[in-house]
Amino acid sequence: MDQETSSGHKLAGLFLMLGAFSMPFIIIDYIGIMAQLEPQGDVATMTERAALARDNFSALAFGWSFEIVAMGLLAAAAIAMVPHGVGVAGWALAAAGILITAPMYPIMLGGYKAVLLTDPMNVEAFAMLRGITSVLFYVGGMIYHAGFAIALVAETLFQKNAIWKVILGIGALANLVAGLGFGLAFVGNEAAFTVAGPIALMAFAILGLKGAKLARG
Repeated sequence: MDQETSSGHKLAGLFLMLGAFSMPFIIIDYIGIMAQLEPQGDVATMTERAALARDNFSALAFGWSFEIVAMGLLAAAAIAMVPHGVGVAGWALAAAGILITAPMYPIMLGGYKAVLLTDPMNVEAFAMLRGITSVLFYVGGMIYHAGFAIALVAETLFQKNAIWKVILGIGALANLVAGLGFGLAFVGNEAAFTVAGPIALMAFAILGLKGAKLARG
């Protein structure tokens, strides 16, 4: 491996480590806020969802702002891995999925704020914006998790260390299951996301370990 390739791997690894290790904390914080919505497991109305988002908007916006940075780091890592890693198609697909997700954040930070922090809040507009962000979230998530799965499968095939081969294999499977959950949620089976969500935490954690290993050189 030449010096240029080694530097590219380390930079990609640093981005991957920082972005991937940030995501579980962001997701857990979001789940903690949204858990207030359905304490009895009942289906919440759009008005109830809007009210929860309005009452917790500062905390949600804070988390979304950090998520923008984390996802940006993951996209940068995936792009940096294209010329320097194996599983090129997977890394490229992961970057594309994150870019599809990206427009979701200004809609939530700006659009949600505009329709929720008014008196009275505009529930109909919130429902429309939420529909758009849901499509971006589920489609983008399905694509970038599929991309990470493909990339880790390729990394596993070229990995000589038996322990790392198992770890990367688990990471590939976790990303595959998470991507499938996002896809099922997109076509209307939102219950699948209750499984995909926790699996996604594992997927990001293993991506973070992969990044840390690369960053060390």
